[in-house]
Amino acid sequence: MGTAWLSNFSDDDQRTAKKLVDSLYVVSSSTFERELTDYIKVQLELDEIRRPAVLLSVKRVGHHDVMFEPLDKARSRRTRDAVLTPTISNEESDAGSEFRVQNLLRNIRNRFPGHDVLDGAASVDFLRDRRIRSLVYVTDYAGSGAEAVKYAAAWVRNRHIRSWRSFRYTRIHLIMFAASPAAMSAVRQCGFVDDVWPVHYAADFASAEWSEDERKNVIDLCERYAGRSAGSLGYSGSAGLFVMQHTVPNNLPRILWQIRGPRAKTGTAWSSLFPRRIFPVQLQKELVDYRPEHNIVHVLRDIGRPELARARMIRGLDRDALDVMLTLLAMIAGGRRAPEQLAVATRLAARDIDIALDVAKSWGVIDNKVRLTDEGWAELRAAGRPPRHVTFELQGSDEVYYPMQLRGSR
Repeated sequence: MGTAWLSNFSDDDQRTAKKLVDSLYVVSSSTFERELTDYIKVQLELDEIRRPAVLLSVKRVGHHDVMFEPLDKARSRRTRDAVLTPTISNEESDAGSEFRVQNLLRNIRNRFPGHDVLDGAASVDFLRDRRIRSLVYVTDYAGSGAEAVKYAAAWVRNRHIRSWRSFRYTRIHLIMFAASPAAMSAVRQCGFVDDVWPVHYAADFASAEWSEDERKNVIDLCERYAGRSAGSLGYSGSAGLFVMQHTVPNNLPRILWQIRGPRAKTGTAWSSLFPRRIFPVQLQKELVDYRPEHNIVHVLRDIGRPELARARMIRGLDRDALDVMLTLLAMIAGGRRAPEQLAVATRLAARDIDIALDVAKSWGVIDNKVRLTDEGWAELRAAGRPPRHVTFELQGSDEVYYPMQLRGSR
């Protein structure tokens, strides 16, 4: 199917199209469920989430909806004065992801006996009677963050929940299996969530290991071959590169999932990779859990540290842990301190990047504000120096050598 999709493009454009599709991250359903379940369990067991807690699957809501209150008038006429509740939506486009997350949360609930971890809420009275301390919203992926922000806002608009949060009695957490840097920024700035926890930071065009010319060529390709100009880089122009086996996000470039488009060869129809954002079963077998190759030399060059890239190539060392620390220091030196930026550059999970930053602080190479210390700058300078070559050679001589003394043992 990948070959058929590449045939949509002219010979000159196929190299760029291959660069795009080779940069996709594909996560299997089993990996998604296992890692998200483990992450939530750890947060509960470490008491990062205060209990009693309610685990809720993020659903699509309107801009002005209020949780546990009647929907707005226009929607009420269609739904007979329905009340907004945290249940699975009726929209088919969302039901797959919501249902999968909802089942996952139900399984987690069964592993915690008692009533301190719940997987649903029926009303404000239900929350009040059980003295809920944490509302935990869970979603599989956030590309722009808009859906998660609107969902959290619908809860905070309820005056009771807003009051509990204001008095710090109830905290609101958002857990995402994967989130783009744009989504992380949107959620942090919205003011409706106390803690935002991604399991992974999802790749996008900005974090792809492309040169600047390659990035421009990919964007140009997406715009020229898109069936329509609007949304050529996905929802809100977020240009995602992250795909899950059970869902194809709407922030992928349109040329990956459109069913119509211009063809380089006349007389043939457009061949879609993810038709109508559906992941074909045959393609799942080919791409499941695919990751693009990570090249730290490209990363160091991209962030303006060619001397570090050259030094590493000369030394020819295979040292994963030191590579991670070297990349962290180089990124921080360039002014990039956000965890999502550092995680994408090093290909670490969210929790692992936090550990790496803690290690860097314990070594004294960065401070608490994630800035390089004098020791950190010294390490960067040392890493960029070419290796010192020292040769030991005996001067040849035809004369017989007689030792003048022997050094005794000490």
